[in-house]
Formats: sequence, C-alpha cells, structure tokens
Amino acid sequence: MRFVTPKTTAQQDVQALHRLCERRLQERTALCNQIRGLLAEYGLILPQGVNVIRRSIPELLEDAENGLSNLFRQLLAQCYQQLQELDEHIAFYTQTLLKIISLFTILR
Repeated sequence: MRFVTPKTTAQQDVQALHRLCERRLQERTALCNQIRGLLAEYGLILPQGVNVIRRSIPELLEDAENGLSNLFRQLLAQCYQQLQELDEHIAFYTQTLLKIISLFTILR
C-alpha cells in the first residue's frame, strides 16, 4: 500500500483553479467551433481562432446584407455574450493563479 501526503488547502485551491480554468477554456473552444459551424451553414466561413470570432461577430451582426435572419442574429448575439462571459471567467482564473504564483515566489 502506498501512502500519499494529503494536499494542503493552498494546493487544493490551486488545483481547483486550474481545473475550473481548463473547463472554461474547453467551453470557449466548443462555443467558437459551434459558432463557426452555424455560420458555415449560412455560407459564412470564418478561419479558426477565438480572436477571429471576437472580431467577426460584431461585424456580422451589423451587416444587413449577409443573409442572416433576425432570429439567427439574436442567437448569434447571445453566443457572443456567452463568449465574453467565458473570457471574463478565464481572465479571473488566470489573474488569480498569477497572484498565487507571485505570492509563492515571494515566500520562497
């Protein structure tokens, strides 16, 4: 039988932050892929990349000549809002992790 030292509360906190951040990153990737797929069904092809999606959606919502229906524009606007929320979550987790890392380096 192998015995393992239990993790400290700080180690568990860091591990939780990593897992939550990773989950949000996966959700953001899935959302971007879904948006690209839905737009492709309307004949609008976008290259891969989160930054491309961030730049393109506002332009697509404003362009009245691209053939998007009003309902799809509303859905796309909701997806864009969800993307922004995921970005905020990821930024929070990243900043918190950076603070913890800098705190550990100061304590060493």
